[in-house]
Amino acid sequence: MEANKIMRALIVNVGRSAVGMLLGYALFVIGTIVARLPFGDLSWATSDARELAIAAFVVPWAGVIGGLVTAAIVPYRPFLHILPGCFLIVLESSWLFITGRSDGPLWFEAGAALSLILGYFIGAAAWVFYKSGSLPRFPGLTSRRA
Repeated sequence: MEANKIMRALIVNVGRSAVGMLLGYALFVIGTIVARLPFGDLSWATSDARELAIAAFVVPWAGVIGGLVTAAIVPYRPFLHILPGCFLIVLESSWLFITGRSDGPLWFEAGAALSLILGYFIGAAAWVFYKSGSLPRFPGLTSRRA
């Protein structure tokens, strides 16, 4: 009887981990695509400095969303669960640079990848702080009924 409870809890935890990581990364990818839409073909060579500066502030919010969603679904060790998404960002950015599919210098492409990873960590940290009560809870958005 006890073994069934342990096995069920293990399956639920593994399932939550998988769903949290996959959904967080999927929303991150979708958010990145949507955030880049207003800029057209965003590129080091073809975009002006204004577009690049605006994109540098808008696109990392996709990472924040991915980190928030992952941490919200996986309530234990959220920073461990965002690492696969961060690894995929590094892997994709490296592949784009090595194969010549990105036209920016290394520092530019590395900075773009790091801003996405930082967004991921900020999203997870925001959820952790929110759940711990360290962030302010806004009246009307959260209600506590006794």
